[in-house]
Amino acid sequence: MQIPRLPLASASPPPSNLREPWRGNEAPTESYEPAAPIPSKSSPEPERKITSPRLWAAALALGLTGPGLAASFVPGPPAAITVAQGTLASPTEAARHVEARSQANLSSGRMLKYDHYPTLQNGSLEVVPGAPNFRGVEGTSIYGVAQPSVDGLRGVLKRLGADRQKVVWTTMREEPALYIQGRSVTLRELAHPFANLEQPGSTPAQVQAQEVALKAEVLKEAAANGGRILLHEETPDGKVQARWVSVDAASLKTPLEVFQQMTREGFQVDYARIPVTDEKVPEEADFDALVARLKRVPADTPLVMNCHAGRGRTTTAMVIADLMDGSEMTLAQRGAVREQIKEVGRYANGDYRVILGLIRALEEGSQAKAGVDDAIDRTSAMQNLRTSIARLKQQAEAGDSHALERGQDYLKRYFYLVSFNQYVKDQAPGGFQQTFSDWLKERPELKALLENLQLAMNPAVQSNQAYA
Repeated sequence: MQIPRLPLASASPPPSNLREPWRGNEAPTESYEPAAPIPSKSSPEPERKITSPRLWAAALALGLTGPGLAASFVPGPPAAITVAQGTLASPTEAARHVEARSQANLSSGRMLKYDHYPTLQNGSLEVVPGAPNFRGVEGTSIYGVAQPSVDGLRGVLKRLGADRQKVVWTTMREEPALYIQGRSVTLRELAHPFANLEQPGSTPAQVQAQEVALKAEVLKEAAANGGRILLHEETPDGKVQARWVSVDAASLKTPLEVFQQMTREGFQVDYARIPVTDEKVPEEADFDALVARLKRVPADTPLVMNCHAGRGRTTTAMVIADLMDGSEMTLAQRGAVREQIKEVGRYANGDYRVILGLIRALEEGSQAKAGVDDAIDRTSAMQNLRTSIARLKQQAEAGDSHALERGQDYLKRYFYLVSFNQYVKDQAPGGFQQTFSDWLKERPELKALLENLQLAMNPAVQSNQAYA
């Protein structure tokens, strides 16, 4: 069957003058035993009391304009979201209700927020209803997308012919999510409504068990509130509002249950969860899980990656899949993409000191970096990692500490991808008999370079040499 391809033009990067967004497996089984909630960096300690000032701060937060996650690309029209049916709650009412929550996951200070927001859709990409930021990699069967609605998921599966062939779908989300009335919602902190919860080291089973537990908590809260649950959503003007929405067991599903529903509807979809912390480099175990999953996939099988917005984690997974696929740009394609990116200077080309050191340390370092750069360019519809690092470098040198932290994480991600491409060159001929993490253990000099990266990224240590 002919897999639909998206044109190369769809991979053009966003304008560089737009800001970056705020920081925001195992085979499916029928059920998971509920587990204790996984601690998160952004969540309060279970025994901590919420004080009155926080209550009012949270109420005020409901009326503040937030940057969301869509500011790094051309936003789509505000009408792209569907307004939930339900009764609006006042900021004070919503804040008091959220503070009073006392369950394990749906705890005090935590809210359930719709994943889709008005400017989520990248305006340079084709609109697929309910599946924002769907795009493909030219010349491959690799695709990326934001968290879809149930209808959006069904639409993507139809488009990729999942009624006639297998589609391999991998979700990179670490934060717990649910589907309510066909729309996905995510557990977040009311005080930080635009940031994903961080749960580093979470396993697929832990996250999916957490979602099962969260589902039970939602039903319990709804039973105590006349069959309603308080949900939060972003409005077209960038604010956050709360509304009461009806929910029952039939309208509430975990992501795993939604994919199982797709299977019952006749779609051949192989679903797995590989949790990755938002805006961070995948852990070595995440690379191993992706390799174990993708190395068994027959050629030309559609591969779909997704996270919340379909941006950072999704794009990183698409790069990894592209490297394993072995695709390379033609010279004409490479020139066209680089002209679109308008790269200027060695930093936009990824020529950082730590990367140059890595090239010297690898057997085929120059080729490994060139292959990664091509893959980054091929998958750059939502993010180009090299140009993002260069932009964060400039912001960090101007004193932006948040840009320094994020730029350091991005450069580390780039380092790992170049290393991974050398691993692919070494292991692909033999069928990836060795894991990436074991391959790295045999090369301690690479870890030493990573330690130097921490110093090279810190302007306080090396004045005017950040990222150099």
